Amino acid sequence: MGYVAESIHNMTKEDQRAWALMQTGPGLMVDRIAEAEELLNWLLSAPASSKDGGKA
Repeated sequence: MGYVAESIHNMTKEDQRAWALMQTGPGLMVDRIAEAEELLNWLLSAPASSKDGGKA
């Protein structure tokens, strides 16, 4: 997955949420939170290691 995904896997839950919220665009906070949660779910469902390029 890469350096960013590996770093996110190593963060605390609070830091993960803060990072994801910073990645969202302008808009209502409720929409930004939903977007951040979707981003985290996508990133955290991927394998943490990028040694094989994400291929199983």
